[in-house]
Amino acid sequence: MRKRCAKCGILVSKNCKGEYCTHCRDRSGKIPEITLDERFSYLIGFAQMDGTMTKATRNRGRLQIELTQYDADILYEFEQLIPCNATVKERVRNVRLNGRFYKGSITVILRVCNRGFRDFMEKHGMPYGRKSETIAPSRTATESSERDYVRGLYDADGSVGFTAKGFPFVSFTTQSEAMKEYVSEYISRVTGKPIKTTNRNKRDGVYNIMVTKEDAALLAGELYYDGCLSVQRKFENARKVSEWKP
Repeated sequence: MRKRCAKCGILVSKNCKGEYCTHCRDRSGKIPEITLDERFSYLIGFAQMDGTMTKATRNRGRLQIELTQYDADILYEFEQLIPCNATVKERVRNVRLNGRFYKGSITVILRVCNRGFRDFMEKHGMPYGRKSETIAPSRTATESSERDYVRGLYDADGSVGFTAKGFPFVSFTTQSEAMKEYVSEYISRVTGKPIKTTNRNKRDGVYNIMVTKEDAALLAGELYYDGCLSVQRKFENARKVSEWKP
């Protein structure tokens, strides 16, 4: 009589090694062992904003993050961090504009299909399916390393730099009410100032949470420290912002 996978419960085929199915193992035949630390707190925050997780029949599914080629450095960092099979590939998107097709920009995609890894991500706040309006802060990731988790949010859906007049700013956009409240409260703790009221943008219904000048310098210095896992482009901008003096 065929056995069932000890992790997900589906029938184990003859090609599966041991007591676990191929959906729970990676291609090397290993079950991933993951410790929630600073780097994984960052990954969870980033994936919550810029990633998607899908599932299909027989416990199949994947986590996917797609970025422009300019920020692809972080996907290769994730590939090395994730302790199971993860692939990073490039593709060219073609766009249609005014009835004509144009060659689009190059995007880079990270994909992870391992069931054990997806279970880990789901446990720590990464849901399956559409999530832009319902995503909520990961309690476990914030307890592990809050500033790394928040930096993941900002690297995915935030901006850091200088305005046309030379003033530093740090901003974050989200459709989620829960994320808006959490990030606003975090900024208040870092800057020591009361939480500011933020309303949805009338054009597209998103929240744009922005701090400038001294508050931006404080926030950038807190989030982007030497040696942290981050998108290189945003790290360099953040270091300049953190050094700004009025």
